[in-house]
Amino acid sequence: MRRSRPAVLAVLLFTGCGGGRFLNGAYLDEAKGFRVALPPGWERVQVEGANLALRQPGGAVTLAVAASCPPVEEAEPAILTRHLFFGLRQRELLRQERVSVDGATGLQTVLSARVGGTPVLVQSVVIRRGNCLYDLLAVARLEAAAGGEAAFGAFLHGWQFLRKVP
Repeated sequence: MRRSRPAVLAVLLFTGCGGGRFLNGAYLDEAKGFRVALPPGWERVQVEGANLALRQPGGAVTLAVAASCPPVEEAEPAILTRHLFFGLRQRELLRQERVSVDGATGLQTVLSARVGGTPVLVQSVVIRRGNCLYDLLAVARLEAAAGGEAAFGAFLHGWQFLRKVP
């Protein structure tokens, strides 16, 4: 049984939840085992399937986290990443590499695509840690791609796994 991961990506730019709470400039989800610093001034938006989704003022960039504990899918990160991009048109893979996020190894993918006819830059990091699967995503309209990459980099830098692994 697969969960509907592409649905999260497809609606990121056009919407506008999950557990967890906001605390001291961060989002904390103890059940899923993570804390992430929030970019100042961004607003929370509701995205089906996402534990947290944030939109930059003006709406050109959206960040999201979808975590599942235990994961519904047991596939390798490369396959899980491909599932995220189902439904995107005119995909062009720009780069894919292993990255470390708070000591956990993930697969980072950057591609250009179209969502609903709009050209976008999509970045994802898929991490399996303990009994959880984490999809971290950024979607930016092409005119905001540089800002989207910077925001996603800061988002990853502000990510912390709680020491207790779910």
